[in-house]
Amino acid sequence: MLATVEAIGFVEGARKNAADDFWGDESAWIVLREDMPEEALAGVGEFSHVEVIFLFHQVEKERVVLGARRPRNNPEWPAVGIFAQRGKQRPNRLGATICRVLRV
Repeated sequence: MLATVEAIGFVEGARKNAADDFWGDESAWIVLREDMPEEALAGVGEFSHVEVIFLFHQVEKERVVLGARRPRNNPEWPAVGIFAQRGKQRPNRLGATICRVLRV
């Protein structure tokens, strides 16, 4: 099955390097598309956190992993399937995170 997902906005932030680690202290913001009405955000500021689903758009399709590998290429860890780790090279290139809402 093929599904199409349309982005409602884009994440922006000050960090230039899209490294895999150490994102805990980073701040970023989501800029909605211009055709998204302001009232689409009504009530979001009342939440402490939001779930963000995003596309790892910089992962080239040739780098997608279908099988098992050692997470973070650590030889001390056992090889596990791509769905048993947080790798960005997953087949659908989708990621999810929980973000603290600072302001709307």
